[in-house]
Amino acid sequence: MAHDDPFGLAALAQDVRRVTPVPAAEIRRVADGRRRLRVLVVIAAVMVGVVLTGVIVGFGATGRLGTAPWLPPVNPTGSEAVPQPPPVGGSPTPPNTPGTTPTSAPTSEQPGVAQPTWDNVPSTDVIYVSSPGDMSALGDQEEWGPQWAPSICGPVEPEQLNIRTLMLRSFGDASSTTEQVVVMGFDSEAAAISARDQIAEWYATCDERLAEEGMQRTNSFGPEQITAGRYGEVPEDADARFYSVAWVTPDQVERQTGNFENVALIQRGNRVAWLITPIGEAMDNNCGWEVDASEMQCMVAAQAPAVAEGLR
Repeated sequence: MAHDDPFGLAALAQDVRRVTPVPAAEIRRVADGRRRLRVLVVIAAVMVGVVLTGVIVGFGATGRLGTAPWLPPVNPTGSEAVPQPPPVGGSPTPPNTPGTTPTSAPTSEQPGVAQPTWDNVPSTDVIYVSSPGDMSALGDQEEWGPQWAPSICGPVEPEQLNIRTLMLRSFGDASSTTEQVVVMGFDSEAAAISARDQIAEWYATCDERLAEEGMQRTNSFGPEQITAGRYGEVPEDADARFYSVAWVTPDQVERQTGNFENVALIQRGNRVAWLITPIGEAMDNNCGWEVDASEMQCMVAAQAPAVAEGLR
């Protein structure tokens, strides 16, 4: 009766019995297809997540997508750097780093400290005994000769001076009076002062070296400061010193003669002038380094102010 089966379960059971059962193989086929679909959906979701993560990280670093690791870098100044094509046989030229200014490497052609020229070497209008022109220029050279030294006291080792520019001029007159003038240029004023002091050391140790070479007696003095000469005063920014060297060989003892050399050493800026007057064999050396009415001033001391002026 209908009231004994309010939900119609008996009729439903009869319908179920009339349905044809699905084979087991078909059930497995459908299940496998659904599993493959779920796997593909999961893989796709993972790939989308990876791409979105890279974009978000790249955007978050600077607010621009260009900072992603697989994209070219972005110039933070806002102007895009244009990659340069690589030179033949080389590597690409990187763009300039923001905030820096390209500088060229120094070359030997860049200007340095001005060096003296032959115009700075005194001539016969400055180098003379009594009046301009009484001495002649005998020759010029720009290197130390193999057997040539301007002074009995040096150069011991000219390489010690680190000379950049070297000019030598020889003078002489009819009475065999001679004078050597050396003008040297250096890379700096400090280098010129160092060379001046090295030459001064040669004179400080000259007597000892001459004695070792067999000289009977030596009697040198200096340095004495030269402040003025026949041409006026030495410039304030110049240093002028006078040295006198005397030595007697064994065969001169009986003759009561000796050898003398007067020297002026002048430094101004990065330049040094070295004036040497060898007197040769004589009874004495009758001159001084100062301007004194009672005594003749030595040639090199008298010339010092004009030579110093010429070193500018």
